[in-house]
Amino acid sequence: MLIRKMNEVEDKSIVLFDFKFTEPYSCDTHFVITIGDRTYESDLSDWTNDFNSIRLSIEHKILTPYMKLDIELYFEDSPTIIKSYCRNWETRGTKVTIIPNEYVQVPNLEGWCDFRQFICSLYLGLLSICMQDTDWFDAGTEGGTWECFRLATYNKLQSCLIEDFVKGISVSDFENRPRQRFITSVKEMIADYEQLKQELSL
Repeated sequence: MLIRKMNEVEDKSIVLFDFKFTEPYSCDTHFVITIGDRTYESDLSDWTNDFNSIRLSIEHKILTPYMKLDIELYFEDSPTIIKSYCRNWETRGTKVTIIPNEYVQVPNLEGWCDFRQFICSLYLGLLSICMQDTDWFDAGTEGGTWECFRLATYNKLQSCLIEDFVKGISVSDFENRPRQRFITSVKEMIADYEQLKQELSL
């Protein structure tokens, strides 16, 4: 998702984090997480994930970086858990740990990652699931059409606060800044995402 040479990272123990979906046409959509040269693969079910909670968890981590972050990405009723804990303010390093769901019999995956790069890749990766013109979601939960599903999910995940943080803009609960945009069409959503990929590239 994000291209960055290792020699551009000051702390040599810091490795790249990457999150992406690889199978767009499925009710259980396949994703791959990479930490350095190690990978973890699983699936995301359309009916067991709370995208509002995922966005709020990332926002909370940004506003209180000393707190732990736990994000649960469910396959059926079993979550892959993404954990993050910041190490120090100078290197911006965060220890990222992936705890597999019960269907993936592999050890935990972990590594030290750049905090902003981790947040950026996770955020853009999650938003990307709405870019595919498929029937990923079951009908009947967000208005009955695929366009409604895509827009509803994008609007739940989209966050100006997360985007400001990745851009290096100071964020605080005390600032009067917009938290979200409301996207009203698939065309607008795709244009918004393409612009974000350009603006948030590290």
